[in-house]
Amino acid sequence: MARPIEIKWRSGDTAALLLRRLEDPNNEPFRERLHLLWRLRLGDSVSEASSVLNIKYRTASRYVQIYRNGGLSAILTPSAHGGGASDRLSDEQWEQLKEHLRLGTTRTARMLVTWIQSTFNVTYSVEYLRQRLKPKGIVLKVPRPYSNKSDRAERAAWKKGASKKLSQNVS
Repeated sequence: MARPIEIKWRSGDTAALLLRRLEDPNNEPFRERLHLLWRLRLGDSVSEASSVLNIKYRTASRYVQIYRNGGLSAILTPSAHGGGASDRLSDEQWEQLKEHLRLGTTRTARMLVTWIQSTFNVTYSVEYLRQRLKPKGIVLKVPRPYSNKSDRAERAAWKKGASKKLSQNVS
């Protein structure tokens, strides 16, 4: 049997209020969080609620911790690591992103994070962006690591065309 959870519910955060918030279309980005809290308020364990909602137990526990720390207002606030409405790209923005990548000006996730921030005013971490790109079928190049023994000046010269000059001298 699942271990019962102790949540000190804030005054007014009844099951009825959570259900109203859950059904409110304005709260669509937070639906999973609200649904979990509503099920917990009805008496489900975290394990049961996460199973019903098809989310990981760890994610459900994190939502409970968010509620414990800040109440319902914290649940309805976009998180810093990518949850919530203010940081999600629309389908149209994803298409713009794909078109931008087709042009070939952005090659790495770090460059793409900077482009997204400047174009859409949306902040992603490199790691979170990689997670978001994978389901979209977008694969970015990973920069090749440099040896500690390599010379920066030689690398810079190589990038500016020193290799072409060397190959012309050999011919």
